[in-house]
Amino acid sequence: MTDSLFDRYYFFDPQFVNGTARFFDLITRHVPERLAILEIGAGPTNPTSSFLASLGNLTGLDVSEEVKQNCYL
Repeated sequence: MTDSLFDRYYFFDPQFVNGTARFFDLITRHVPERLAILEIGAGPTNPTSSFLASLGNLTGLDVSEEVKQNCYL
């Protein structure tokens, strides 16, 4: 199921690079500096948390206990 959704909404576009790069670019262009940021579904330490923490004060929320191991929160 997931593969068919990716094919339908992402990979059909020949200009598609990857969703993470597009998200990082969007956030970099539109989020004011040193903002308070809430990452929902933060999970354990990961590149997205690292990126968001570089932009402002990051708080993470996740149902998983692994979020306690995220060094960026």
